[in-house]
Amino acid sequence: MSVLIPAYNAEDTIDAALESVLTQTYTDFELIVVDDGSVDRTLERCRFHAVDGRLRVVSHERNLGRPAARNTAFATATGEYVAMLDADDCCLPQRLARQVSFLDQHYDIDVVGSWWRGMDAGGRLMPLKRNQRKLDADTVNCLLLFRGIIHNPTVMARRVALTGFEYDSSFPVAQDYDLWARMQQAGHRFAQIPEVLLHYRQHELQASVARAAEARDRRCEIQARLLTSLGMQFSDREVVNHNLLYTGRRLYEARIGKPMDREFVAWAEQWFERLMGANATSGFYPEPAFSSLVSRLWFDCCRKAARPVGQLSVWRRFLGSTAGRYYLRRVWRAAAL
Repeated sequence: MSVLIPAYNAEDTIDAALESVLTQTYTDFELIVVDDGSVDRTLERCRFHAVDGRLRVVSHERNLGRPAARNTAFATATGEYVAMLDADDCCLPQRLARQVSFLDQHYDIDVVGSWWRGMDAGGRLMPLKRNQRKLDADTVNCLLLFRGIIHNPTVMARRVALTGFEYDSSFPVAQDYDLWARMQQAGHRFAQIPEVLLHYRQHELQASVARAAEARDRRCEIQARLLTSLGMQFSDREVVNHNLLYTGRRLYEARIGKPMDREFVAWAEQWFERLMGANATSGFYPEPAFSSLVSRLWFDCCRKAARPVGQLSVWRRFLGSTAGRYYLRRVWRAAAL
C-alpha cells in the first residue's frame, strides 16, 4: 500500500508526520512525500528520513498547490491501497493496520475514513469532537449529500477506485468533498471506522479557516451536483438553505441574517419530503438509510426552530408531516426491540 503526503513549507511539522507513518504497526507500505516547491527546510527534513527505504521524495520546482501535489502523489503510488495524510497531521500507530483490515474485509467499500482528534499548533490534544458518531456505511453515503463527512487526512482508498479521478485544482478549498462527490456520482461507496486514527492539527492558517466563506460557496456547488443526481430541481436559495440544514442556529442566523422562522420551517418540511420522493424515484441513495437520515434531520430542524418560532406551532407541523411520521415509526420500532 501507499501513504501520500503533500508538503509545502512544513519544516515545523513534517518530522512528526513522517515518524507517525514510519512507526506504524503495519509495515508493508511505501511512503511518498511530494514537496510542493517549499522554500524552507521541508525537503531537507524529508531527505533525512529517507534513510528508511520505504520513503520516496518527489519535488515540484515551484509551488503548484495542494490539489496538484496530491495528484502527483496519486500518479506515483503503486500500492493496492492509498492512504492520505497532510504534512502537519499524525497517524496513530494502528491506523494503517485497521484500515487495511477493513478494506480487505469489505469489498463493497472503496473509500474508508475514520474519526479524528484535533490538536493545536503546538501538538496539544483537544477534546474529541462530539459530532463524531458511529455510522453504518449506508448512512455515511447518505450524509455526503449534506456534508463532507469523510475527512481527507483520515482516508484510505482502493487505488483502482481512484482511476480516472483526481483533485480539482479549481477547488483550493473543499477539494476533498468535491472528489468524494464525483466518486459517489460514479457509484463508489464510502465508510468510516468509528475510532480515532488521526490527530489533526488545527490552526488559523488552514484554508478551511482562512477561506470559510469560499468553502461554504463551494460546498453549495458540490451539493447542487449531488441534488441533481438525486433527481431534484431547485433554486440557488434552496441550495443555500440545504447547505444549512446540518448547521446550528447561530451559523444559520449568521449566514441568512435572521433566526430560523416559520417560512424556513415550512420550506424545510416540503424540502425533506421532496428529497424522500426524489430518492424513491431515482434510488440514488440506499434505503432505509436515506429516509431515516432525512427524517432525523427534519426532527433536528424542528428542535432548533422551536424556540424562535414557538414549540406548539413547530411540533404540530412535525407530527403532521410525512418525514415526521416516518421518524416516529422508526423511534417506536427501535424502542420495541
